[in-house]
Amino acid sequence: MSLDDEIYREIGQLLYNSAPDGAKLIVMNADLSEEGDSCRFNYDYINENDEKNLFLPSDGLTVQRLRELLILLRQYFIDNFKSQEKPFWHGCIATLDVEKSEINIDFKYNN
Repeated sequence: MSLDDEIYREIGQLLYNSAPDGAKLIVMNADLSEEGDSCRFNYDYINENDEKNLFLPSDGLTVQRLRELLILLRQYFIDNFKSQEKPFWHGCIATLDVEKSEINIDFKYNN
C-alpha cells in the first residue's frame, strides 16, 4: 500500500470513529495553513433520514491527527508531483460514504 493510500485510509477511519451513530455520509471540510501549524475544520454528516447535521470529534487528538495527516499528504503531493507552487493545495473536502466504505477527497488549490 502506498503512503497516500495509507493516509486516506487513516483519515477515513478517524472520521468514521468520530462521527455520530447513524451517520451514512461524513463530510470533513479542512483549510490548512501554509505552514501546516493550524487547520480549520468543519464536520457534517448525513443521517439515515437524509438530514444534514454538524458534529465535532469528541477527542482533541483526532483533530490533531487529522491535521498531521493532511500535512503528510500535502508533502507527499509536493514530493511526488514536483509542484513548483507550494503549498500546492491548501485544503480539502473529504467525503466518507459509510455504507460503501469509500472515501473521496477533493482538494482546494490556490488561485
